[in-house]
Amino acid sequence: MYAPDPSKTTKVNADWYKDCTLLFTLKEMKDFMASCLTRKGHPDKMFGFGFDDEKKIVQTRGDKDRHFKEFTNYLLANRIASLKEKLSA
Repeated sequence: MYAPDPSKTTKVNADWYKDCTLLFTLKEMKDFMASCLTRKGHPDKMFGFGFDDEKKIVQTRGDKDRHFKEFTNYLLANRIASLKEKLSA
């Protein structure tokens, strides 16, 4: 959840704050972290995602070529069936 800086942003109402949780399996997270690179191709310990709403979430940092890879499918709401399957196994 990202909160605006009140000294730099206009006031927002309570609807602006919305949970945006991405869900990765352990393997997916390991692969994701291994793919996080700086523009020079060095491992990047930091990463970031950009979004205005839940319709499209893209990687904004840690993507060497700045392709803005989409991660919308990793939204918790989009992975409920997979989560239930894993928990019932």
